[in-house]
This record gives sequence, C-alpha cells and structure tokens, in this order.
Amino acid sequence: MFNVFIGTKIKVIDNSGVFLSECIEIYRSSKYFGAGVGNLILVTVKKVAPNKKIKKGNLCKAVVVRAKKFITRSGGQQIMLSDNAIILLHNNTLLPRAKRCKTPLLEELRFSFLNGLKVLSLAPVVL
Repeated sequence: MFNVFIGTKIKVIDNSGVFLSECIEIYRSSKYFGAGVGNLILVTVKKVAPNKKIKKGNLCKAVVVRAKKFITRSGGQQIMLSDNAIILLHNNTLLPRAKRCKTPLLEELRFSFLNGLKVLSLAPVVL
C-alpha cells in the first residue's frame, strides 16, 4: 500500500548532492505492487544542489532503502518506517555513487540486492 510506485517523489539520503527524485520505472518487480526495500528502480532527478556532477533531469538507477510498508522479520517483528528513501547507483556497475549515507539503513538490504553489503557499508548504523 505504501510502496514506491511509478510517479512517486522520493527523498535521496546519500551525499551525492541530489535531494529529490521521481520514480519512472521499476525493475524486477510488479508495477502494480510497487518496489519495496532492496528493489532496483530508475529515477529522474528533480532537485539538486548547485555545482554537482549530477544535473536536474538526469536518469539514474537507484535502490530503495526505506519504504513506508510494514517489513516482517523472521522473528515475527514488524517494522514500519516513516518515509520512502533511495540511494543513487552508477548505471552500469550498480555500485553506490556517494561515499556516505546520512541515516541508518535496514539489514534486509544485505540479501535482497546484488551489492547490498557495499550499500550497507555507507550507513552509520544498521537496524
């Protein structure tokens, strides 16, 4: 219900200089159910800091690191996060563009994404 769908405006939480982006395609998932934590999406840049490599209107691949939907862990705990957030990736290598992440990330990224450990290494805390 609160997953990332096509047309959703999403906050970017790395230090690449991008503040806001919009989802335009979802890879390896149904467009009817949306993208959850760990899914790969294609975004267009909407709001960016001045004097950065990435410009407004660029297309970038990204991984969803926070979604407003409940996440059920193996012990039966349910976690609900407050907003949707992504981290931008290089288009051909799928490695993170930035060197740091501003907020904690979820442990589910480790197994749900190809370079999940690399993305988790950017975070200050893993929940």
